Amino acid sequence: MQITSIISFFAMMAVFVGLGFLISRVLPPYRFLGLQLLAKKGYYVELESMRGVLALCVVIHHAVVWYFLLYRNTSNISGPNAGFYSQLGTAPVTFFFFITSFLFWSKLISTPKLPFGPFLYARLRRLGPAYLGGAAFVFVLVAIFTHFQLLASPAAVARDMLRVLLADTPKLNGLNSAPWLWGVTWTLRFEFLFYLLIPFLGWFAQTLSKTLLFVVGCNLLYAASLFVHADHWHPPGFFQLQALDRFLSFTFCVGMLTAHVVRMRRIRAFAHSLWAAPLSLLLIAAGLCFLPAQHGPLESLCFAIPFVAVACGCNFWGALRSRALLFLGQISYSVYLIHCLVYGAILLPLYGVFGYALQNPRLYWAIIFLSAPVIIAVATLWHRCLELPFLPKKRAVSAPQPPVLATLEVACAPVSK
Repeated sequence: MQITSIISFFAMMAVFVGLGFLISRVLPPYRFLGLQLLAKKGYYVELESMRGVLALCVVIHHAVVWYFLLYRNTSNISGPNAGFYSQLGTAPVTFFFFITSFLFWSKLISTPKLPFGPFLYARLRRLGPAYLGGAAFVFVLVAIFTHFQLLASPAAVARDMLRVLLADTPKLNGLNSAPWLWGVTWTLRFEFLFYLLIPFLGWFAQTLSKTLLFVVGCNLLYAASLFVHADHWHPPGFFQLQALDRFLSFTFCVGMLTAHVVRMRRIRAFAHSLWAAPLSLLLIAAGLCFLPAQHGPLESLCFAIPFVAVACGCNFWGALRSRALLFLGQISYSVYLIHCLVYGAILLPLYGVFGYALQNPRLYWAIIFLSAPVIIAVATLWHRCLELPFLPKKRAVSAPQPPVLATLEVACAPVSK
């Protein structure tokens, strides 16, 4: 058995869906919350469930990445199906950015002028508690793995703790494996930068032509930025802004345009046609198997049609309306935040004791399968304690209902809500 066997992916997904099925029917408040959302008219159930599937793909991707980090000292996946497992980390981020920009651009269409202060406070209140809990989890694990001893100067440790809070991944307290524990936060950094722009982009959201103008402008600006090389003079933070512009040009733009096209009758008719789901699955499979994992325009073009279909209500023969996937979507932000931390808490001590004995793919995957319930349990606890209490009372995201477009009441992040 290869570490990159495709069978492991489907088996892990079956385990996760089974856990979602069980918890969504047993554990309050999810036993009732899922049913309420399914019954709510105009709620974007399909996007919620899709977000859960995407987060679980990232979890499986990082299971393979951890194997290569431990035994090959690299995060680059190689071997049979290497492209597929690499795309399990890249494609979900692309879809996460689609979802975020779609929901917030839809909000701008209905409310072009968003007050910056209240908007930013709402985002921090929604995402901050779970994020700070994840940072605390990092600090605890690093303290345990370094035996509660200072291996760097107090000033350096304090500086690196601040960097962790700002979504960086330093070798906290000199621990070489510290960057592995919370490597997902780079996507949240770009999500938050996008949030900071939202209150100032209302004019561009008013019509499809104005949105196209914004997208073209971002692409031209990114193309111009490519003439600046690292050895040339550039202002501080230039390459961070260049990366943001790249994501605006190639990923966020798809969600922005989708917010307009879902209001077109013919597009909605396509999403509910018999061939929308098969075509979408074919495009997703082709992207996962054949496209390089680069967050590039080719990926966005390939995944745009499936995303438009789901945003219009394509539910893949009812799968995206199942209570199990809806529950997994509800906890997806927490799953995304903590799964690498759980892997670190389990794999690093086992590696320290057994070393290369765990290099056997069968044994390694057995440990990963046993880790799956732990990830879901911790994520459920995270969501229950650090997300649900901070959700607005009206939490539904309403789909456009012609001729009246309902107002979006909450938006989701990258994985994040």
